[in-house]
Amino acid sequence: MHHVLNSTRPDHRFWFYDDVTQYGRTKYLNYYTPLVLLIFTVLFITYNIWKHYYYYDVLHLKQKNPIDELLYSSTDEDEQSPLINNNTITTNYVDNNCTKDALKNRHFSLEKLKSVKVNGEPHGTPEIVRRGFIEKSRIILEFFLVLSQVIIHSFILLHYVNKNPEFTQQGTITGLVEWCALFIIVSLRLANVNQNFKFINKYPGNLWSVSFINYLALFISMILPFRSIFIHHINSPISRKYYISQISINLALFLLLFFARIRNNFAIIYKTDSWITPSPEPVTSIAGFICWAWLDSFVWKAHKVSIKVKDIWGLMMQDYSFFVVKKFRYFVDHKVKRKRIFSLNLFFFFSNYLVLQCFWAFLGSVLSFIPTVVTKKDPGIC
Repeated sequence: MHHVLNSTRPDHRFWFYDDVTQYGRTKYLNYYTPLVLLIFTVLFITYNIWKHYYYYDVLHLKQKNPIDELLYSSTDEDEQSPLINNNTITTNYVDNNCTKDALKNRHFSLEKLKSVKVNGEPHGTPEIVRRGFIEKSRIILEFFLVLSQVIIHSFILLHYVNKNPEFTQQGTITGLVEWCALFIIVSLRLANVNQNFKFINKYPGNLWSVSFINYLALFISMILPFRSIFIHHINSPISRKYYISQISINLALFLLLFFARIRNNFAIIYKTDSWITPSPEPVTSIAGFICWAWLDSFVWKAHKVSIKVKDIWGLMMQDYSFFVVKKFRYFVDHKVKRKRIFSLNLFFFFSNYLVLQCFWAFLGSVLSFIPTVVTKKDPGIC
């Protein structure tokens, strides 16, 4: 009975009356949050390393760069040979040892379609947009901010654990390990800023996304303690300085990636004709996507003059149906281990986009309730 009553005390709840409790801060925000993020980070990178090792070292699938992945075309010499020739060399169009499906794929597979127009000209010209001074400076600044977090949590572990109720041993150690993991990730990204390290490009996966998700979650987790400072529920000077430093650094890290124009890989601008304006989406930040800033110049031009066909922007390279179909065919033929119905293949092919959409929908639904929850209540009214 005593245990049950004790578990309902305010300091053993996450939320009491109008604010998060000290127990909620130390247990849920300072311990569980970095622990979950650390597990997610380790599992994500481990899974990607295992998956890519299986693809490239066991199945010996060829790794393609972003342009080749969309433009891979046939190098089959038989397809280039004329059906009728005047020389004595016989072109072998039929392999007696080839199965019916293999023979059909050899001559009619979508993967072997050339990226050309009807008149034989190239479908378009891809241009790689590399990181400039601003984008490289962004990663360098991120590196030093994450390093500062490692130093802060190391200092807390050495001097304030178990001396201040805000800093428990398990929470501080977990936070330190989490920031050490993020420091390793940002170090790898900084070392590979020019994308010239084969291992980093090939195995760990999208390290930029891992960093972004961690920074976003850690920033959100510090909002409530930051609010507690302003309503005078955290009075310890060291605790106040700690939470202010955390929300400031986490916000800076989040904004660095939120406004980054080039993310994990170099961007690709694709231009199909000399007169067409390529889509600016590949070099648009997440912030630009959310507020539709990338569309501003087109809308402003439409406001000033009447839009003509030549004013319509092109698509992103991966949005052209030709490349979508080729990627889907490659996905089904090389990455699906067993035969599945078309709808399942389609679902798994677009799974990354579906997961991202679900994440933003969930985040938006949660944020819509935050203003009513965190509003400070008046004790006189209650």
